[in-house]
Amino acid sequence: MSISTYQKSTGTSYKKQAVKSTGGHNPFPFLPILILLFILAFAGSKFWERFRNDPSLDQSEVEAAQKEAEAITKRHEVWVQYVLIADYTMQRPCLRCPNGVTMVTVKAGEIYKYGITTQGEARYAKKLYAHLGVTFFEEHEGTYLECKELEVNKISAYQFLPESNKPEVKLIRPPGNANRG
Repeated sequence: MSISTYQKSTGTSYKKQAVKSTGGHNPFPFLPILILLFILAFAGSKFWERFRNDPSLDQSEVEAAQKEAEAITKRHEVWVQYVLIADYTMQRPCLRCPNGVTMVTVKAGEIYKYGITTQGEARYAKKLYAHLGVTFFEEHEGTYLECKELEVNKISAYQFLPESNKPEVKLIRPPGNANRG
């Protein structure tokens, strides 16, 4: 007996019901991510457990490592944005000059380099300051991001200063600043 014969004999009709399609979408889109996070959390806890339960670790070694980490953190909390100013007029190395120019004339009082550091004037050896004939001047003290933003802004604005017009070449950035930003 076919469905149509059954429908006629019983007087019932069957309507085709539309099967709701997911449109190719996963009804649980975050399930793979949750599974991955679960696996990573489990693996991570097993990984660190090895170090927590390691009988060979001496507590004094752990404390020394923690103190060293704190010292490094403190040392890098305060950054300085600085400028190196020429003490007298002389030819100085140009780290990013166009057209193969390697030395430029930097006059007394002109900017040789902008930079940032956590070491203050100890950033470079005193011999280097003497060799280049420059003096270190701290312009700003603050966080890394503050100092980096100031440095990049000053390097970018250098090309608009009159001193960027050297006898040898027009500079886009100070002669002591290399390609890195």
